Amino acid sequence: MYASALEIRDKNLPTMDASKIPVLVDLARINADEGNTADAKEKFERAVSICQKAPSSSADSYQYVLETYGDFLSRTDQQKRADEIYDLARSLTRARKLEQKNKND
Repeated sequence: MYASALEIRDKNLPTMDASKIPVLVDLARINADEGNTADAKEKFERAVSICQKAPSSSADSYQYVLETYGDFLSRTDQQKRADEIYDLARSLTRARKLEQKNKND
């Protein structure tokens, strides 16, 4: 079902369309649960790339993708890359807090 949804979106939407993010993350999690770590990693990387490049991608989506991807990497003994992803997530959190603080001042 998710694979079909992604296939349809890939055919009909721009490469960096933010609506692909939840489908990619769900498929990545399914791939990981089935032991297909290479497929899972590829889908997480695509989701991260879309979050970074799509103007309609929200900070909340990006944060979720990073945290979910970091968890996957930790569970698959890729701790160095997981730490990099967690650092990126923490940077995003700090930036969002600073932005919120500046709005309130």
